Amino acid sequence: MLKEKKLKNGKIMLEGTTPKGKSLYAKVHEPQSKIGGQPVDPFYSITLLMDKDDPAAQNFIQQLDNFMEQAELLANEFISKAKGRQRQKPQLQNANYGEYFDDEGNETNYYFIKAKAKASGVTQAGKKWNFKPSVFDAKGTPFPTKNPPLVGNDSICRVAVGVTPYCQAIGYGLSIHLDAVQVIDLVEYNNRSAKGYGFETEEDGYSVNNSASFPEETEEEDGAVFSDDHGEMPKSYRDEAADF
Repeated sequence: MLKEKKLKNGKIMLEGTTPKGKSLYAKVHEPQSKIGGQPVDPFYSITLLMDKDDPAAQNFIQQLDNFMEQAELLANEFISKAKGRQRQKPQLQNANYGEYFDDEGNETNYYFIKAKAKASGVTQAGKKWNFKPSVFDAKGTPFPTKNPPLVGNDSICRVAVGVTPYCQAIGYGLSIHLDAVQVIDLVEYNNRSAKGYGFETEEDGYSVNNSASFPEETEEEDGAVFSDDHGEMPKSYRDEAADF
């Protein structure tokens, strides 16, 4: 459920958590730094697929559709301030949420959202900041800092997001900012089961459960890592990253 919030700069945003859905292309532990082999500013991201038959997913998408009115207002304001040939309404860009189509362009029974967050930046005051999203398990325990399990496709997750409208000359729409992820059912990336490799079960053979046990790691992260070069949180991350 998303709730409306007014920022210090006067802008309005939505924040809250998504319904449960299936993860796709999650980059939540280490930022992505290349697209198509070309270097880009590092960012975290996750795409979530939500069942169209789920009333919670329907309500969530409806909230986003309604909030698109704020982006429309920005687009109309852009037109009023433009001059001459530039007085043309930017095109609607809706690549961050909507109905999900497969790689062949076929309709599916899913809605999707794509949430992203810059890994670092500089405030208008010239201070550097860094950000890393929190990742929690189903019970709310943070994933370990060292060697955390990677969130693979089809993991069941919820995502904490902040939604802001934007408008630029090339288009207008909604930015969906990644704040945190809760992993309810993990499908670990590159961790196929024995059955997946074609192995059969041998009841009388070796079992790791009968081996000597070792103490588990207890080091855990405290949550999102988010600080500037003075060790302080910037006044408004979303104000600085609203164009992302």
